[in-house]
Amino acid sequence: MICTLCNKEISDANYLKHYCRCEHLYKNKKEIITDYVDNLLTSREVCKKYKVSFNLIKTFLLYNGIDFRSHSEANKLSKKEHTKHTEECKRRLSELRKRYLYTHPNEHPWKKHDKFKSVPCEKFKNILNINNISFVDEYSPNGMLYSIDIAFPDKKIGIEINGNQHYNRDGTLKEYYLKRHNDICNRGWLLYECHYSLVYKQQFIESLITELKSTFYLGLIDYSFYIKEKIKPEIYCICGCGRKVYKLGNKCMVCNSLNNRKVLRPTYEQLKYDIDVMPMIYVGKKYGVSDNAVRKWISKYENEKLIA
Repeated sequence: MICTLCNKEISDANYLKHYCRCEHLYKNKKEIITDYVDNLLTSREVCKKYKVSFNLIKTFLLYNGIDFRSHSEANKLSKKEHTKHTEECKRRLSELRKRYLYTHPNEHPWKKHDKFKSVPCEKFKNILNINNISFVDEYSPNGMLYSIDIAFPDKKIGIEINGNQHYNRDGTLKEYYLKRHNDICNRGWLLYECHYSLVYKQQFIESLITELKSTFYLGLIDYSFYIKEKIKPEIYCICGCGRKVYKLGNKCMVCNSLNNRKVLRPTYEQLKYDIDVMPMIYVGKKYGVSDNAVRKWISKYENEKLIA
């Protein structure tokens, strides 16, 4: 092969060693190291300046004892001013996100199975279950993106178990949670905002349970009919193979892997014939792959025959 920098002919086995000592790079050795170490140019900028590929610059720097910076380290040392979103851009992104969540309500973070569970909230739910008070967990009123921790939809009563992050230093709700509270109450709901510490006070729990049962007659209704099981539709591969698609996409794993192949595989009989008349490495060169790839093709064909 021929070096793209100094146009000298080099062997395939020694091309990396050559690039570490290449005349083009060696003549600019001091400048390259100064730009990278002292002037804090990124590896990409050094590549553009000296018209060298990224891998060659990385190999050259490591060979000369220069620690190669990761992408995160390069960002920290960068002298460029990082641009921020304008208020108008933030507003548009917010509107797009809201529009998406309205049309895809099951994609909301509150609907995820791995959502963080608050220990005080779970404790209070257990207390309600012990007192035979049925409720709906993480209920979202119609047309709203908010989720109520504990809800009684027919009575329009909700209970929120709040952590310290919900409050200002003076004990009032923060702007977002206050807006959320007002939006829900404007729909005709009665929303209890309870600090998590109250869950561990027996007197508060007894008074709240008594109020819920005596004033609103809760505990007489089973809200299980509000809970809708998520039924995922079965999606089949568009290639017509009849296999189901279990992840996002429209193709099964088999058809997707076949579609991503860069080389068209020959038949088993053709492979066996090629191996009989030439070495394995030349068979690989014939099809544009390595000899190990040819061995894998053969083993896969043979495994398929055994299964069949």
